[in-house]
Amino acid sequence: ITRKPTRAIFNRTCGMEAKEFDVEIFVYDLSKGMAKAMSKGLVGIQVDGIWHTGVVVYGYEYFYGGGIQSSLPEDNQAGRAVQKLSLGKTTKSQKEFHDFLISQASEWTSQKYHLLRHNCNNFSDACARFLLGRAIPSFITGLPEQVLSTPLGSMIAGYYENMAKSQTHGMVPTGSEGVNLPPIGHPK
Repeated sequence: ITRKPTRAIFNRTCGMEAKEFDVEIFVYDLSKGMAKAMSKGLVGIQVDGIWHTGVVVYGYEYFYGGGIQSSLPEDNQAGRAVQKLSLGKTTKSQKEFHDFLISQASEWTSQKYHLLRHNCNNFSDACARFLLGRAIPSFITGLPEQVLSTPLGSMIAGYYENMAKSQTHGMVPTGSEGVNLPPIGHPK
């Protein structure tokens, strides 16, 4: 059986050591604790938060908020992360990731944002799949369907959309659209 050489094998045989970069997902609760306190009474199931996520890699946090955005970790309108989950390590360079994000810019515009179907968590999932070849945890991406499956869930979906839009509005620089990426390299 002949195997195709992997990038890591190619790099080692050419005298280049493949660099690995930690990939994390920062999880924010847009409800600031209200979902956890009120969800059981409102929708009949326990919902621990209304999640916003960003992918942290190369010293920056990448997220979707009306376009592809980046900042220093936790330097956005969502506040402090309530969870920081390690997803693994990637051998993809920051340039490769930026090229991927630029190629995806038309998919992640403010016009295409939808809290339940095309949101920051779907963006984080797409980034994780590119960087690591696997999805982010399903407790994040499955939350909309979990809530919508309840009798009152679909009735209050509009409320959640309005809340998220007001939160997301401040996360997008005025007049920006498309891709807001940091320079290649770690922040100072």
